[in-house]
Amino acid sequence: MPSIKLKATFEEGQNAALCGKTLDNCPYRKTEKKNAWVRGFHQGKLAKENGGKSITPVQARTNQGHIAHLRSLFH
Repeated sequence: MPSIKLKATFEEGQNAALCGKTLDNCPYRKTEKKNAWVRGFHQGKLAKENGGKSITPVQARTNQGHIAHLRSLFH
């Protein structure tokens, strides 16, 4: 089972794709976090290509993901 931090990282990648960003926007260098972000990015990209009706950036973000995103804005 993935940790809460990796789930939040996955959601960050998912939201990046849903917002139209690219893989180059991945902020992580450590393999585990980078892989989680990239997996989320690919899932978000697929959702966006399929009309984006199944998921939106706001819906994709759990409370933990939202908190992680806010922290990243201040660091």
